[in-house]
Amino acid sequence: MQNKKEKSVRKKFSIFTKEKREKLEVLCSKGVPVKDIAAELGYTEVSIYRELKRGTSTGGNKTGMTKYSAKRAEENARKHSSTKGASLKIKDDYEFACFLDRMITKGYTPTEIIKYIEQKNLVFKTQISRATLYNYVEQGIITSMVKKNNENKTQNEIDEYYIRLAMDEARRAEEIDEVPVGAVAVCDGRVIATAYNTRESDKCATHHAELLAIERACRALGGWRLPGVTLYVTMEPCAMCAGAIVNARIPRVVYGVPDLRFGAFGSLINLAELPLNHKPEIKGGVLAEENRSVLSAYFKRKREKR
Repeated sequence: MQNKKEKSVRKKFSIFTKEKREKLEVLCSKGVPVKDIAAELGYTEVSIYRELKRGTSTGGNKTGMTKYSAKRAEENARKHSSTKGASLKIKDDYEFACFLDRMITKGYTPTEIIKYIEQKNLVFKTQISRATLYNYVEQGIITSMVKKNNENKTQNEIDEYYIRLAMDEARRAEEIDEVPVGAVAVCDGRVIATAYNTRESDKCATHHAELLAIERACRALGGWRLPGVTLYVTMEPCAMCAGAIVNARIPRVVYGVPDLRFGAFGSLINLAELPLNHKPEIKGGVLAEENRSVLSAYFKRKREKR
């Protein structure tokens, strides 16, 4: 009979699917650094350490533990998750909580987040240490705060908030000279995937922001169907992306600026009105002028370079 501690550990790491545990074992057996494993699987480093510890205590991942001893995993888990001195000052700084939520979703570790804040000279009301940040991440405090705050907002306010997150992704595309289009997938009040255009960088016709966000959302939820997901995108999806949205059974799509040339949800054609087996709810024109100005400025610079 398992003791309470083992039950607690097993329950806490139910987020690791069978496939991800198997992949974790393979990566560990090859000697891949924990930082790289965390990036590959989409978890924090401390979660990887704890899963390794759990693997030895419950009889799993024995092969993977050849490179990482249970003792080392336990020490790192204790180091990063200590609650000593942790405070909840962040609860009064919603802006900071939203920022952390975005960075964590994008795969930044607490150390990288603090480094990012220092490099960009960002100023928030709350100052936080790496150890405390690890604690917030593990307890889900940041995400629960963002979700609770959104419950008090109207749907229009929520839609504008997530479109602005998608605009952040679009700016990342612009930084690498891609058409500035970004997408964010949200499920149950939490961002589960973000993406931006990389078609030119990756030399791949299918690497639109929407398709990349859908692919990452599928990995996050462990299936090709995405019920309960809302996809936010800065520009109206084209026919290729609209088809993927229908196939993924995404129930709701919110976009910013209409695309008169290629838009497939009302501007050129409307896939949502065709007799298909799934018809997503479409909402367009959210922060349309802001998104249009970003696109216009980008194409103006491109024309001036010719």
